[in-house]
Amino acid sequence: MADVKDILGVPRAPGGVEVKPEQKAKPGRMKRPEGMSREAFALLGGSNPVIPSHLLDGLKKKDKLAKPKPSTKGTVIYRYKPFKNQAREDGLELKHWVKGSKDANGR
Repeated sequence: MADVKDILGVPRAPGGVEVKPEQKAKPGRMKRPEGMSREAFALLGGSNPVIPSHLLDGLKKKDKLAKPKPSTKGTVIYRYKPFKNQAREDGLELKHWVKGSKDANGR
């Protein structure tokens, strides 16, 4: 280490004996409770800050309660209409639903 200290211009320790810096005691780690997933336990630690809810109020949100825009096409309605199969000779009349629409004027 003496060579590095000479290059950087750091004075040497007196008497040629280097003093090691004291190591700080690490705080004890919390143990993960049984049954809790690793990801959920990681959220409890201080490494992932949670955004306070009062800060979320200022963020722009889409208004979920906004009324839908009125359609210019009108409303879709279905009518139950009869039809006859032209290939049949017995005159059987069947019915089916046909898609129709009401325009904006209600016709």
